[in-house]
Order: sequence, then structure tokens, then C-alpha cells
Amino acid sequence: MTLHNAPLRAAALRLCAAATLTGFALTPAYAQERCSTTVRATLAHGNTTADWRTDCPATSRDWIGLYRVGEVPGATPSLWWRYTQGSPAAAWSLPTPRQPGDYVFYYFRNDGYARSARSNTVSVSAQRCATATTASPAHLRPGERITVNWFTDCPTSSSDWVGVYANDGGVPAPHPIWLAPTGGGKSGTIYVDAPIGDATVTASYFPSGADQPAAASAPVQVGLGEGVRTYVQVGENPALKLWVVQLDLSNPRIGLRVLGGGADPDGNGPWQTRLATVPQIGSREGVDLAFNASFFSIDSTAPWPASGYVVDQPARSIGLTMTDGRAWPDHRPQPAGWPVLWTDRNGSAHITDASGVSLAQAHQAVSGNAWLVRDGKSVAPLDGVFAQRHPRTAACISADGASLTLMTVDGRQAASVGMTGPELANALLPWGCDRAINLDGGGSTTLLRRDTLLSPLRVLNRPSDGAPRPVANALGIYVLPDEP
Repeated sequence: MTLHNAPLRAAALRLCAAATLTGFALTPAYAQERCSTTVRATLAHGNTTADWRTDCPATSRDWIGLYRVGEVPGATPSLWWRYTQGSPAAAWSLPTPRQPGDYVFYYFRNDGYARSARSNTVSVSAQRCATATTASPAHLRPGERITVNWFTDCPTSSSDWVGVYANDGGVPAPHPIWLAPTGGGKSGTIYVDAPIGDATVTASYFPSGADQPAAASAPVQVGLGEGVRTYVQVGENPALKLWVVQLDLSNPRIGLRVLGGGADPDGNGPWQTRLATVPQIGSREGVDLAFNASFFSIDSTAPWPASGYVVDQPARSIGLTMTDGRAWPDHRPQPAGWPVLWTDRNGSAHITDASGVSLAQAHQAVSGNAWLVRDGKSVAPLDGVFAQRHPRTAACISADGASLTLMTVDGRQAASVGMTGPELANALLPWGCDRAINLDGGGSTTLLRRDTLLSPLRVLNRPSDGAPRPVANALGIYVLPDEP
């Protein structure tokens, strides 16, 4: 005990005993003028009560604190505390701790940690009660509504709360994306808007003061649906921003289709389609995701501009192109060394040389101008445009052809300088790529996504021309809604 009035005057001196509790009686450690402080703890009806009294001089900053047995006040935060406001006696109740264990109250003087009194020990056993939290539906799109239900027959507090967390690798993030107190209710329902962007979220019920949930829901997948995941990555030195879409082609809800820019302008002539922007193609075809795809050439004769790209300009894709099992008519041979991304009638993806395409089995196909990854190793060219950093679009598949990964890299801007061919290949490898090809890039690089069933498509990346460039075709992805 610290004495603040020195030198001491014997006539005025009152010392309160620093004491230890034996049963419920205090044994003074020393006393020149006896006074006593007692604290008694009881458990009843889901509450723990601290009943205390003192005839020692008291200050408004004396306080009662609850600790686990063995914890050291000052070194360990209290589980609960309250100032006495200088009162000589009171009885305070609080919800019984949820965690099993032994607990004790201490009486402290004047904001200090010297224990003037210790209560009897109260033991909290494992509660035979239940708490449950659910979140539904299991899959939904960004911005749609998550329904969170909770129920408990355990003792409750008005400061119990429910939080919705995004999970990173199965571990909840440290801060909730939404939370609300339960008000001490035994059950309830709350509606929460799903975050914009792909995420896995859970709803958790936390008792007052707990750092671990009493119950957590099964995960809810937020995104276009099961089998589709969208990621964005931002890098520095050099500045980079890229988008990755992974598709589980074994999921029957996922569909893939090569979509032309417009109608064939000249029948059996040299042109196959007309240019259109990826947003124009995607909106017309009702896709959920879309990427630019083939390299292409354009009609530069009058009245069309000799350079640049305009909507409706006659064009043809370069290399083998196929939609719904029908190859686009082309009077030119496949450029030497150009690989082909194609899907078969069973939905599996392949990347092969043109000679490896089974025309009887192929259903959709686009050609790239170079291999980037082959048999899990980078084979990207090191010369020409591949030695320079540009916007890029690339596609890769897993070894079994069940997973298709599409990557869009922004470039030619301060926020993202683009990638060389080898840099692009190295960026693809961590995504489980066994084979990968380079698709049309530069100003053509465009990625669209529809966030919700009723929302319009939006451009996710930042095209280097400042707006989406008209192109010959796009790779459209369809995601069927979950069955109710």
C-alpha cells in the first residue's frame, strides 16, 4: 500500500489492511487501525454477482475487476471492471463468462493494481446450451442479399453481437465487413448485402467480450457462382495491375463461346465479321464475363480508315477460329507456330498446335500468336514485342483440361506498365497452368463482368486506348444461376 501523506502523523493515521481471504473472512496482513474490505462472488441464473463492502477510506477511483484465477492484474487485462465511485458497499451482476474455468473478483484502490481484497473462486463449467448461426444462400452474386439467422439458448447479453467476415484462405479476416449487436435476443434475422467482388464469407455469433465465436455459419460463396473465381493483383516495381478469372469447366453451369463482332460482311469474300467492342458483343449476347480473343486484320480500303479501328469495319480473325463446332471460313493457312485454345464437345479445354486440333470434336476455338507455357514450363519468346512491356491477354489450362484460367494485364499507363512475354508466363505459372498461349493484347485487351443478375456488364480493366477497342471477336462466359 502506498501512503501519500508523509511524514506520517500518528493521530491522523488510518491504515487499511492489505489482506488475503480465507474462506470469506479477511486476515489482516498488518493494521494500526483496523478496517476491512470483503468481496463475495456468487453464480445464479446465468449471472455472476460481486457483493462487496469496505469500511476503509474509499475514493471514487477504487474499482472491482474480474480475472481468471492465475492471471496477474496489471499484466493481464481484466475480463470486466467497474469503479466503486467511493461507495462503501454494493452488489453488481454481470453475465457469467462463457469460457469454462475458475474466476475471481479483486478490489483495487485508487486506480492501482494492489489487491485489497479477493473474492472466493467461482467455477464455470462447460455450458450445456447451444448457439447456431446460418447464412444463406450458399452461392450468390456480389451485391445480392445474404440472410443471417442466429439462435442461442445460452445466457445472453445486450452486447452479444453477430459479424459477417470475409475469409482469406479459410481464416476469417481480423475485421468484419458488417456487424450488429443482438440486443440480448435469443434469436434473430439480419439481412446483409454481399460485398462487391468475389469472396467467401461466414457469419459468426460472439458472446459479449469473447474473442472467439460461439458459432459460425457454413461459408457463403460470393461471385458469379460456384466454379468461377475472379481475382485482381496489384504490383509495384514495376507498377502492375492484372485480373485473373479461373473457370471450372467440369461444372455444368459454366459455358464458353467464341462470339463474333458482327455479321459476315461479304459472304464468300475475304472478311468474316465486323468489328465491335467487347462491351457491345457481351451486351448483345448476354454473357456474364467476356475477354477479347483473336488477333485480327481489317479492311483498310475506302471508305474505311487506313489505320485505326472503327465499329462495323470488316475484319477477319487470324488463325483457326470456331464457334459451336463450325470453323470460321478462312482461305489462309494457319500462321506457322501459332497454337490454338479449343474446347471439345464434353467441355474440356485443350491448347495444342493447329495440327493437334480434332475438328470432329472441337466446339469452340481461338488462336494465339505464341506459346507461353508448355508442360508446366515457360517457353515464352524473348524477342520482338515479347521483349517489351505491353497490355496482355492470355489463356492457360490445367493438365487435365478441367480448369481454364484467363489473365488480363493492363499496360501503357503509369498505374500498370504491362508485361513482357516471359513476365506473363511467370505470372501464369502459379495459377496451375500446364499450357498457356498469348492472345491479342495491346489496345484490344478488355475484360468485362456482370456483378449481379440484373446489373449491366462493366469493364474491369483499364484499356490502354482510354476506351474498349473494336475487335473481331470475344470469348464469352456464361454462368447459369444456382437452382433454387
